[in-house]
Amino acid sequence: MMKKIMFVFAFVFLIGIVSATIESLPAQKQWDEVNLIQSCANSTYANITKVLYPNSTFALRGEYEMTALGDDYNYSFTDTGVLGTYLVYGHCDEDGTDTYWAYDFEVTTSGIANTLWLYIIIFVFGTGLIVFGFNIQDNWIIVLGGFIIILLGLYTLFYGIVGLKDTVYSWAIGIIVLMVGGYFSIRGAMESLND
Repeated sequence: MMKKIMFVFAFVFLIGIVSATIESLPAQKQWDEVNLIQSCANSTYANITKVLYPNSTFALRGEYEMTALGDDYNYSFTDTGVLGTYLVYGHCDEDGTDTYWAYDFEVTTSGIANTLWLYIIIFVFGTGLIVFGFNIQDNWIIVLGGFIIILLGLYTLFYGIVGLKDTVYSWAIGIIVLMVGGYFSIRGAMESLND
């Protein structure tokens, strides 16, 4: 009997955790304008009270009126130079009741969130081609693997690595990956020309 009661309490607790999720906007590109949208049914106003940078300092603080678009309200936010997760807070008079809301959005260099898997897949594929080229002693496969790693290095230099907040680290990693790809491409090409 005690196990059943514990199960019911655990179930109710887990339902509470699942239902208490924060809403999020899709990832946004650094330096682009972000449309902060909030749906407030039967409201006469919607205001943003604050927007926090990823380091918890204020980007906006006070009452900022949102533009009505039917039941939706919009505010154009342009201060997206800092990488990371921004928090947006506001309120509206939904159905005549002052209702508070909050959500977040992530700012990345490319506007795409969670791209670490992309870097890993491309690096593993390029490295796999280089190793395969060495195993079958085909220098042009090594050159192809090197070109794939060079493209990964260039992508890293242009768009950075999502999750690394410091652009210096992204540039350093991009240059190192670019040099490794260049080394294998040049080495494979020189060995092919010498044969």
